[in-house]
Amino acid sequence: MIIPLRGGPEGLVIRWDVEEFAATVPRANVEIERIWAGLLTVVRDSWPDWPVEVWGAVEELDPDEDDGEGDSGAESFSLSFAVFFGSEDRTDKTAASMASFVLSAIHKALPLEPSSSWGTIDPTWKPLWTIDDEQVVRLFAPEATLDESVYLLGSYAGRPAWFAAALEAWPLVNTARDIGIELHDCDVSWAFG
Repeated sequence: MIIPLRGGPEGLVIRWDVEEFAATVPRANVEIERIWAGLLTVVRDSWPDWPVEVWGAVEELDPDEDDGEGDSGAESFSLSFAVFFGSEDRTDKTAASMASFVLSAIHKALPLEPSSSWGTIDPTWKPLWTIDDEQVVRLFAPEATLDESVYLLGSYAGRPAWFAAALEAWPLVNTARDIGIELHDCDVSWAFG
């Protein structure tokens, strides 16, 4: 099955500094996958008729936004997630309550507080998760690879990045079916078309 992703006009964007996240959460991919799988299962059960999409990005931070700590010339990056609630934005009461729940759950699940805002995505963002037809789905990476793959956090040439990793590397590969997680392909052309 191929799931069409739409992005949406505006989603909840959650961000952490990548270095701070890695220092605080030593098994980053395991924790990221565990948190989204559990959180989206609760969202699906609480709002069964709502499609939800989770996208991820690693974005280079503007060096002019130095916080006064460390080397202002050093590259720094944010680990970002955008969560879209149907095609609604922050003005929809249900979407706003879902966003509030997601933020609260993330605050409880991680010892590191994120920044959050509402925003959009562009084609550099990677599709990670969705709730579609009341199923929590981890999305296959929509790019040409030898075998099925999912996006995981890693580094490329010393820079943090999402990369298409073999399905066997996915932390939930052995438990997905037991906890009700499906794996499907996605079509991102609707989101950026």
